[in-house]
Amino acid sequence: MQWKYTSIVLIFFFCFVDNLIYVEEGKSVTISWTTKVDQPNYNVAFNQLSNHTDDLIYADGILQNKSAKYKYLRKIGVQIQFTLTQVNKSDIGLYKSMFTSNSPSVDGCAFLVMKGMNKQYLPLHFL
Repeated sequence: MQWKYTSIVLIFFFCFVDNLIYVEEGKSVTISWTTKVDQPNYNVAFNQLSNHTDDLIYADGILQNKSAKYKYLRKIGVQIQFTLTQVNKSDIGLYKSMFTSNSPSVDGCAFLVMKGMNKQYLPLHFL
């Protein structure tokens, strides 16, 4: 179990440095990132700060989370983007894409942070 947590921390750190997106509470934001390889089959998942578990948003480009918050998924080559509406604190965290092969691996990600967010809400490795 410790190894899994450590790998999540490393993924968070990589994405934090690479692609940090700021948004005001209640606003909409386009979340986008670049993947390493153009793969036709991929999933998009969300990992909330507080629970470190993945919530599947899109599977092979099909919306899995029935929330009206997620709109307009687009994949053009290695670029993935979608719009998140009415952002609140529970939306803060890591958004990532993974190949849908037998051994899925994270291929790209973005970390969403609320503008004016108190640093006490960020994990220690983001301070």
